[in-house]
Amino acid sequence: MKNEEPRIGVFVCKCGTNIAKVVDVPAVAEYAKDLPHVAYAGWQLFTCSEEGQNIIKKHIKKHKLNRVIVASCSPKLHEPTFRRTVIDAGINPFFFEMVNIREQVSWAHMKQKDDYGEATEKAKDLIRAGVYRAAELESIGSTTQKVPPVCMVIGAGIAGIAATTLLADNGYEVHLVERSPALGGKSAQLGFVFMTDTCGVCVPPRHGEMARKCLSKRILLNDPKINVYTQTEVTQFSGYIGNFQARLHSKPRGVNIDTCTLCGKCMEVCPVEVPNEHNYGLDNRKAIFYPYSQAVPRAPVIDFDTCTKCGKCQQICPVNAIHLDQQPKETEINVGTVIVATGFDVFKPEGLYGYGEYPNVISQFMLARILDPMSPTDGQLRRISDKRLPKRVGMIQCVGSRDPNYYSHCSRVCCQVAMKHAVYIKEHWPDTQVTVFYKDIRLQGKEYERYYLDAQRLGVEFHRADITDVKEDNNKSLNLTVDHHNGTQEQFPVDLLVLSAAMIPARGAKELARTMNLEVDLDGFFREYHLKLAPVDTTTNGIFLAGACSSPRDIAEASFMGAAAASHAAIPMSKGEVEVDLAKSIVDESLCIGCANCYAVCPYSAIYMEGGVAKTIEVACKGCGICVVECPAEAIQLRHYRDKQIYSQIEGLLANIGASKK
Repeated sequence: MKNEEPRIGVFVCKCGTNIAKVVDVPAVAEYAKDLPHVAYAGWQLFTCSEEGQNIIKKHIKKHKLNRVIVASCSPKLHEPTFRRTVIDAGINPFFFEMVNIREQVSWAHMKQKDDYGEATEKAKDLIRAGVYRAAELESIGSTTQKVPPVCMVIGAGIAGIAATTLLADNGYEVHLVERSPALGGKSAQLGFVFMTDTCGVCVPPRHGEMARKCLSKRILLNDPKINVYTQTEVTQFSGYIGNFQARLHSKPRGVNIDTCTLCGKCMEVCPVEVPNEHNYGLDNRKAIFYPYSQAVPRAPVIDFDTCTKCGKCQQICPVNAIHLDQQPKETEINVGTVIVATGFDVFKPEGLYGYGEYPNVISQFMLARILDPMSPTDGQLRRISDKRLPKRVGMIQCVGSRDPNYYSHCSRVCCQVAMKHAVYIKEHWPDTQVTVFYKDIRLQGKEYERYYLDAQRLGVEFHRADITDVKEDNNKSLNLTVDHHNGTQEQFPVDLLVLSAAMIPARGAKELARTMNLEVDLDGFFREYHLKLAPVDTTTNGIFLAGACSSPRDIAEASFMGAAAASHAAIPMSKGEVEVDLAKSIVDESLCIGCANCYAVCPYSAIYMEGGVAKTIEVACKGCGICVVECPAEAIQLRHYRDKQIYSQIEGLLANIGASKK
């Protein structure tokens, strides 16, 4: 096809009324018929539909087309769809060109209701530019990269564990990296969870098991396919799919998990006490402590930041499992794929509604610890200040969420958490009044509405209002100034105020994103490749997302996202190799002057210097083009975006300047 005369087919999409409401689509298609090298032009209602794709295939065959242009929505949305279509019709996918006349034309001009003629003319201009560019396109091939059956999972919460167990059950080796001393993530702090009202660390059955199990009964640490690293972070990361290299930094645990019997004597003699972060300060822990009652690994850990190294724990240990001189450890691993499942943190609303100032203003997570039978309160509802049963409990929703001053996103599960706790309180302490102050009630999960109806049935009150002030009285109770959305204001007393604080990106997420060259969104969550079509993929082949690291999610969604990420990671590992297109940078070694500018600026480490000239690692290259513009000798070109293709596109765009508009 290289020496063939271009025969271009132009397919203009109405996209229902998304485009057709503003652009005269038939007129645009008719205009395209007279453009150079165009052998066919027509329009469809929905080109991305199965019928629309079949029409493209039919006209490719009928008119012997060797290049295809679709004028519709953003290439980010459906370019992969149409590339598959032309491949099915026997055309190289890089002979396909997409022109965006939805976001760049119809949506941009939607408010020009008096005259849509400008939008139609703009659509013609963009299609003409696309036609000129399409005539210069070239066939681009692909290469293969070996992918070993080894995956690194970063984060051992519900999503990370779901991904790890699924991969291990299917024979893949997994390196499970967790920053904290124990596995389980935030779910370990929740006590009981919706919709099953079971323990937060209750996990689904593995292959061959008939029932779910507590996380502590898992054989994760003994599975020969799973390598577990606790108190560990990824400090360096490089490579590409099939050849990722990670450097892991592990803090010293101070306790040998293989010999420790969890007798507890070390914790009894430790003289150091600090607030217990797992229980949000409801009690204290020792400098050597067991993270929580079902923690895995089943052994204590030493907090060397507070430990005085007095040696009492080491002296009393009957199995010599304690090592106060243990040093940090550096580990380097090579993996074929990576799953990021770093989870989330909870927004600390310091200075809001008296949080951090008044003891009886707490978060929903702290309330979850209070209501957990395994907590210091034995699951009894109590105020923080005096340990008395509160008779009036208030809950404020969207604290830090949907707020331009903090985080713009909805945390999605906060309403359900409030419903769960409100129902639990009314069922166990029916005389306690529970009032929920909300902006909107958003219950979007399976059977979530049932909790809302149960809460109403049990007498939970709901007020759509803003809380503009919180003051503490002499009894440590709170007086709330409530501005109702109907315009009225009142003072509302409560004994315990619970804030539904936002779910935010995990601590260190942005640093990890920089280390791994991953994108984050405006709120700091990892950005998926495509929200609808590739929600667990990233812009880097071989790296996948799972759980709440990309958006607030409940446990069920985190679990099946972990399974989805594992399934995606398993595809190239099961094949043993992956096919990568060659729409990458290419160096003309005869022009390269060896300045290494391209090597210095490449964000993907896809360029190396050899023999005084630059060379591209095609599997690692993402085709961003930074190296092209940095090269002072013009020795680098980007396949599919060569200079002649871009110049032709500009020429086509400007070709009608000065001509009369029809």
